[in-house]
Amino acid sequence: MNRDQFDAILHQAAIERSEGGTPWLATAILAVGAWLAALPLIAFVVAGVLMAASGSEGGSWLLGLAGAGMLAGGMMLLSLARPHSFHEHASAPLMAAGIACIAGTLAMNHQEDLMFAVALVLSLAIIPFLSRLWLRTMFGAIAAGMLPGAVVVLHDWEGGLAVAGHLALLAWLAAFILVHSCIQAGDPGRAAGIEAAASGWLAVTLLMLAAGAGQAMFMHTFSPLSGTASHQQTTSLWSPPLALAAAIVLARAWSSLQQLWFGIVTVAVAAMAYFMPQLGAVLLALAICSATGRWRMAMASALAAAWVVGACYYQLNSSLLEKAMLFAGAGITVAIAAALARRTATAVQPSPSEWRSRMLLEPSPVQVASPQPARLWCIGLCAVAVLGLVNFTIWQKEQWIAQGQQVFVRLAPADPRSLMQGDYMVLRFDLRLPDGAVPRVMMDAAQIVMQKNSEAIAQPVRMHRAAQPLAANELLIDLVYKRGEFTLGTDAWYFTEGEAARYAGARYGEFRVHDGRAVLVGMRGENLKPL
Repeated sequence: MNRDQFDAILHQAAIERSEGGTPWLATAILAVGAWLAALPLIAFVVAGVLMAASGSEGGSWLLGLAGAGMLAGGMMLLSLARPHSFHEHASAPLMAAGIACIAGTLAMNHQEDLMFAVALVLSLAIIPFLSRLWLRTMFGAIAAGMLPGAVVVLHDWEGGLAVAGHLALLAWLAAFILVHSCIQAGDPGRAAGIEAAASGWLAVTLLMLAAGAGQAMFMHTFSPLSGTASHQQTTSLWSPPLALAAAIVLARAWSSLQQLWFGIVTVAVAAMAYFMPQLGAVLLALAICSATGRWRMAMASALAAAWVVGACYYQLNSSLLEKAMLFAGAGITVAIAAALARRTATAVQPSPSEWRSRMLLEPSPVQVASPQPARLWCIGLCAVAVLGLVNFTIWQKEQWIAQGQQVFVRLAPADPRSLMQGDYMVLRFDLRLPDGAVPRVMMDAAQIVMQKNSEAIAQPVRMHRAAQPLAANELLIDLVYKRGEFTLGTDAWYFTEGEAARYAGARYGEFRVHDGRAVLVGMRGENLKPL
């Protein structure tokens, strides 16, 4: 697809944007008002139907009839509405609620195996009748969101998002080919409509692939939708070929990539894709979107790829050493490729025609020399600043440990499903006050008064209040709010892999407290036995 062909799609979208002539701010206000008005009305109707259906046999099908009425009414309202009007925006929640009510009827009649599939089919079926591109994008996204449930229920697959994401990508590729065929046939209007629906579908597909890879740095547990080991292994076999296909797409789009160094990078990425089952699919979407000028979706694909790579660290099916070797090997390979690329690079810039056909951008008329010395100085100063900040933080913690009081705090039971996770364990400390209460978020102070005994075991006494003196055997400790509750310093203890059994008998956390700041330095067993 070249620039002229893609411009046809953009021109069709521009025609729709200019039809109404409504300022964007007024359009946004109308949209918010329409949704705020429609949602309570829909909720009232659904509640009334459910109340009426509760007293009769087969009454649950009334909800389905109401849903069909909402869907038909929303489509009729859209056909009569002016572009960007209140009625146009009100039709969107009405149609979505209609599909949800029909699917809900199936669930109420114990036909959950059809619920997601019916919602998927209905969402796709109404797209050709929607005259607005943004509505096609919305219902394309809704349809893609129904795919995981339909795949899991209808086929009894446990792959969840891992399998559904790849199937969704396959469907998007089919839509991409269909868009190209419509353009070749001289039908840009139909191509624009399919492209709009495919954009919403791809956005949710990328979300599925990222979620199926894991939850990266925000949560440290596996998602039940990520799939079983067998399905992860199956998608691992798909991932390298998809990564190779992505490289081929990029090399065909930009002739400057048809060199040895790019082949080396491709091999490294394909090897990593085997250990990251979703990476190949995401990279293929990124390559196609970049090569065809879909820059917003290319940016979303790049974010999904970064998430997949980040989630690899938290996978428990391989050790940290294996992960370190994988990333180190990939880094060395890419470094070799970069050195080779610098040696083989030429000063020839792409021609204006290549820029227009490949990048869909106008070439810059002026070539500005790169400020190499200034860049190096900037990189050096940033590196010094980062190292200085890190080392200052380390020095500060070392001072707290050296000068702080030794305190032992008893551990409270933690959730057994997340107690041990490979290289760390979740901690909860017994911070119950004498009256049985625990520190709460709404308390005025985030400091707790602990009382030490002769063995340096600290027991919570009270929450600290201003101008309240401390006894000789009392000390003040700052509380930290994590995971929905207050804790001391940290809520996890990290250790070398393979030492989980050693720390399973931990009963106390060993702290150093300096000026109210508590630093966890070790774990102790029963009777304060060192571990």
